[in-house]
Amino acid sequence: MRLEARTDLALPVADAFAAATDFTALETAARARGIPVSRLDTLPDMGPGMVWNAEPTVRGRPRRVTLTLGQAEPPERLNVEVSGKTMRADCRVEFVALAAGRSRILLSVDIRARSFSGRAALLAMTVLRGRLGKRLKRRLDAFGKALQNGP
Repeated sequence: MRLEARTDLALPVADAFAAATDFTALETAARARGIPVSRLDTLPDMGPGMVWNAEPTVRGRPRRVTLTLGQAEPPERLNVEVSGKTMRADCRVEFVALAAGRSRILLSVDIRARSFSGRAALLAMTVLRGRLGKRLKRRLDAFGKALQNGP
């Protein structure tokens, strides 16, 4: 199942990419929301191979997921693979320059089941695809506003 969303920012594309890839700030924000996050790699710079473990609460239960940065082409593209026990998702984030001081974030999430229980959950998600798409759009808009407002 694929979900897509986009949002426009009043930031140059390089600044939007830099703010969106401030992984230390993203880890801090996740911890502030009560999500335990730990970084597993020891890479000094941003690049493919960065790995995190996280344990967000989904449907009332903590779920362990591993996030792996697969591709990073500053300031244009970022691919992240999210892998859990029953599902995996490939997240593609693209940054497009609209004008000198404006940019757009395009987010595409491709979700696949890894087990029978994952298939059942994915089937339920396909019924709610419209609602999930709207929720993703709201979250991306909020993320975009946070990027524009700075730390």
